[in-house]
Amino acid sequence: MISLCKGLIWLLLLILLSLLITGTLVVSGTVKPKVICEPVANSHCACTLDNNEGTFDLQGLVDDTVIPRFSASKGNVTYMYDPCREFSYGDCSDVAACAVSNGVTPETTIAVFNKEMIYDYDDTNGPQLTMRYTNGENPLIKTSVLFFCGKASDEDAVLQVILESPNEYSFSWNSSYICNLPILPEVARISFGTFLCIAVPVVFLCYFSFGFLYLFFIKHESWRNAIPHHEFWCDLPGLIKDGATYTWTSITGKFVGSSNGYQQI
Repeated sequence: MISLCKGLIWLLLLILLSLLITGTLVVSGTVKPKVICEPVANSHCACTLDNNEGTFDLQGLVDDTVIPRFSASKGNVTYMYDPCREFSYGDCSDVAACAVSNGVTPETTIAVFNKEMIYDYDDTNGPQLTMRYTNGENPLIKTSVLFFCGKASDEDAVLQVILESPNEYSFSWNSSYICNLPILPEVARISFGTFLCIAVPVVFLCYFSFGFLYLFFIKHESWRNAIPHHEFWCDLPGLIKDGATYTWTSITGKFVGSSNGYQQI
């Protein structure tokens, strides 16, 4: 029984040490993975984060607004853009963005909605989403629009031209509307059984950890006696064995000595 008791104590200490080391490594070595935003079906301007933190949806920006939603000018070129709805303007037909040279035709399609669209989400400096498009007919033409959190209201915010070249266009738009994204999913209520599965191991770990630290460092007990209720844990295997033996003999009817299940003296 003494050797069994010592073995049980060493096992408990080993489990406790493993949990502490694992927790330290996880906290110190955690690298935040890149969050992927998967497109939402039947929407051009919404994607769902693969870390279950919600949906980045720009539909609220374009409800009850003119098409296209945004426009920006630089030099003699005006850029029209709508993140959620296709529109047509001049030679631009069913597009997401169109470049219009003032007084010059034809208009140039610089972005369309297709399966090649990419949604890049990043929350390092607040929520932001970069939507990347192609021309469709000319894959060399690429356009990106960065939506990020800012102080301006969505009515006052304007589309900014960041980069323009024959084959590459870049824009940005920031407002307080983006600060409220992503839209968090509804939190599912956990069952009582799930709560117990989480709570019992945590309570058990705290019981051994804090009990051992208190008895060892405050009460100056030996490492063996510092195990909380160590006598009980040493006796537990024997108690389980005796209980299992009695239950088994009671069920099978293999009593020792007399019919009442107890050995006669």
